Amino acid sequence: MFKISIIISLLLPSVSFAQDAYSGATLILSSYSFISAIAVGILTSIMVLINARKMKGGIFGSVLYYIGVGMLFVIGGFAASFLSLEFPVYVTNMLRDILFIAGYVIMAIGAGKLFHITRGN
Repeated sequence: MFKISIIISLLLPSVSFAQDAYSGATLILSSYSFISAIAVGILTSIMVLINARKMKGGIFGSVLYYIGVGMLFVIGGFAASFLSLEFPVYVTNMLRDILFIAGYVIMAIGAGKLFHITRGN
């Protein structure tokens, strides 16, 4: 079932963009690759969060939780660059940078917890 949902999520943007009035194949392919990257990033982040929940807490579960949430922030920053069509560029650049920084800081907290585990603290 999971493999089918991945295949559908990769093919769905091509169906929706095929009916729009884009004139060039390059624009359609770039939109398709952008949406596919977002979909794969979100699915991967959700898989990490589900695996963290299956660990039922613990130190490794909390590390995976931090990394999964950080990945979602980074994906959000990546998706924010698409908003430049609706909002001014400086707003989308600021939002993208804030989400990237927050995501990387959250993942660094998870990496720090993992480092403390390996040191035995």
